[in-house]
Amino acid sequence: MGEQALAKSRHRFLVVSLFYFLLFAYPLLSLLWRRSYPFFSVEVAILFLILAVFGILLAVIFENIRPAIANVLSPLLITIAFMLQFNLLLQGLLACFSVSLLVAWWSGSNFQRYGLPILLMLMVGAYFDSFEDSGELHSAGGTTSVNSELPPVVHILFDSFIGIDGLPPYPASEILAELSYTFFEDYDFHLFPRAYSRYAATGDSLYAALNFKNDGDSKFVIEVALRRQHVVSENAVFGTMEELGYGLSVYQTGYLDFCQSNPVPMERCWQYPQPNMGSIRSVGEIKLKLRMMLKVLVSQSTLASDLVVSNRWLLDQGVAYHDPRVFESLENDLLSESSGKYYFAHVLLPHGPFAFMNDCSIDYESPLWARYAALDGEPVQDDEIYEIRTMRYFEQVECAMTSMGQIFESMKAAGIYEKSIIVVHGDHGSRIGKFRPEYKNLALLTPAEYRANFSTLFAVKFPGGEGKVDNRVLPLSTLLEEFSATVEAEVTGQGEAVFMKTLPDSADKVDLFVFLSGTYPMHRVDINIFED
Repeated sequence: MGEQALAKSRHRFLVVSLFYFLLFAYPLLSLLWRRSYPFFSVEVAILFLILAVFGILLAVIFENIRPAIANVLSPLLITIAFMLQFNLLLQGLLACFSVSLLVAWWSGSNFQRYGLPILLMLMVGAYFDSFEDSGELHSAGGTTSVNSELPPVVHILFDSFIGIDGLPPYPASEILAELSYTFFEDYDFHLFPRAYSRYAATGDSLYAALNFKNDGDSKFVIEVALRRQHVVSENAVFGTMEELGYGLSVYQTGYLDFCQSNPVPMERCWQYPQPNMGSIRSVGEIKLKLRMMLKVLVSQSTLASDLVVSNRWLLDQGVAYHDPRVFESLENDLLSESSGKYYFAHVLLPHGPFAFMNDCSIDYESPLWARYAALDGEPVQDDEIYEIRTMRYFEQVECAMTSMGQIFESMKAAGIYEKSIIVVHGDHGSRIGKFRPEYKNLALLTPAEYRANFSTLFAVKFPGGEGKVDNRVLPLSTLLEEFSATVEAEVTGQGEAVFMKTLPDSADKVDLFVFLSGTYPMHRVDINIFED
């Protein structure tokens, strides 16, 4: 081989290596920029070193395979990288592969050389896009006039927060129950220890509860099957606030979209992603950090997550979902401007993985299995396993109350707590149990299993109210319907603003039932989950 040919070969080898290094560095870099993860860290350096070696290995492979094979392999690799970056589903994958295949056959051996500047431009675009990716989806987009004389309404939804009377019979449950009673009494809440959801999944529960519905039809089952985004397109609670003249501010996860429910009066929509990549910085072991970062990267793609769902080494790394910034953002907005505003925050506490301690510090030293309510496909475990998981879950319950208390104290210091209307509730129970709440497990579900899945928190505070406990068994949909009616009576003065005034006064006057998934419509079970 002549000297000129050798130089040309080396140049091509360098271009191919660089192209494939940058191709797979692209989704990783974009993720780091968007999540504000420290670029100069040991774990990031190791990941880029791995990608550099991977790029060199691919260059070696491309030097020794037939052009026809190379023209298929290149589009395949591009499709995989773009799947991670853009969360491409099946149609997107086919379109990406087809276009890349046509370009590869047209450009031949120059494919990587032509593609390199395009890839670099995409990376530059991702860098600048990261500055705007602050979580704001809508800002000052409402045209409805806000009535500044209305008292602020704070609506905090805690994901997977079990109700007090749903707690399992462990010694620590008595301590947590006493702590909860004291907390809500001190802050003048009307507490319902026997509140429950009729659904064990977030999407089903919230869509029904926020619209005061109680049926077995589930739009979310269809959305999961069709790979659609979960959107709460109807929201009766939001509608009530809109009619009263409130400006709406929403703090939501990337999983369930509330901002499209009532977009006209939406003043702010702040969205935070999950898992919480920033929490990985608390991990001491480099190997575990790398595995957690790979989990977050892969979880950007629905299809990639599904394809490797059985690989627990990669996916089940217990990365926390909760992001403390949701409390910080809510508190800052409340203290800056509260009158005439309705604040709705979806908080992923005490939702697993259970990584937060009672003081909201992060602990990743626990075993992986202890940070999950359940692992997919696992057999029934010893009772000791469920108790350990429950203790980790209790730590996150205490973190949730600690965070609430900080906001309430800030509101008191600012002089807005007493006049505020506040409701806090869960969407379902802890879901720590031996059997999933599915129709196929109907004969195996005990009352304790039903409580673990369906019992949930509900507490409300109105101006001038006092702390008290209400032991009626009431579904979440009924409680939120009454809450909306009471808010209307409170702010319009057209009725007696006594919360729960129109509710049944005994369980005998309420249809008590829950729904199990696994059938369509969902299977109804008539049961009082608080009776053994």
